[in-house]
Amino acid sequence: MSKNKETLVKHFDTYSGETSKLVRQLSLAFIAVIWIYRDTKKYEVIPSAFTFPLFLFITTLSIDLLQYVIATIISHKFEKETDFPVWGDNIVNTLFYTKTTVLIWGGILFLARMYRILNLN
Repeated sequence: MSKNKETLVKHFDTYSGETSKLVRQLSLAFIAVIWIYRDTKKYEVIPSAFTFPLFLFITTLSIDLLQYVIATIISHKFEKETDFPVWGDNIVNTLFYTKTTVLIWGGILFLARMYRILNLN
């Protein structure tokens, strides 16, 4: 592997690892805000405006778990090989980009609904 390729792989590993941590933390933070914001007077467990964003945040965390489980299984199966299989990289990378996209989509919906609810005109 060339020096430039090694550097790129190292950067990707660093940035994708940090992004995964942020995706996890933001998903949990959004879920916490939804839980805290609930209206106990209406006996709502979850405010109806936030049901779909909550679903997206839970989906994000589920995809995050799935990404790591699949990467672990593939790594274990091919641990005696010198390289991680390309198709395995494709699956893991697709899950990485999917969970990040779902979080962003959920965050935008959440913030838009919070903006409307709080009347921040």
